[in-house]
Amino acid sequence: MRVDRRAELVKQMTTGPNAPAFKNHKLNQHHQHLKTIVTPLLPYDPNRKKSDLTNEALYDLFAVVNAAWELSSKMMMSRFTFSFDWAQGHDRFSAETHEAIACDIHPVILQRDHWLVKLGVTPIITARSDAGLSIATRTILKSGVLVTRM
Repeated sequence: MRVDRRAELVKQMTTGPNAPAFKNHKLNQHHQHLKTIVTPLLPYDPNRKKSDLTNEALYDLFAVVNAAWELSSKMMMSRFTFSFDWAQGHDRFSAETHEAIACDIHPVILQRDHWLVKLGVTPIITARSDAGLSIATRTILKSGVLVTRM
């Protein structure tokens, strides 16, 4: 099976003799890439090279990269296939897959009255188990959306 093979390969990469060096290299690579994206958005102080806020933000960015590495390696070693799908603007609201943000109206009423998705804020995350004879799909997180009337 392809999922089993993927899990085995990721396990070898994370536990093998060169795993710490490989992990360190990839974390630094991803950190540098994200740093080039984020740095223009941070405050710049011409009197100093970097402000304290910038240093703190870049330190926190490395923590995010490290957490993403850990989470993704666990996901890849599991026997599940994960899907991250974003709600599209002007989709009809569905109580089964969407969760309205900043809205006090019950989800069933939003669906019944044909409210529309204005903006997808978080993705819907589903996990599919390909093990065994049948394929089982489970929604882990509903998509957080802002809604508007039709």
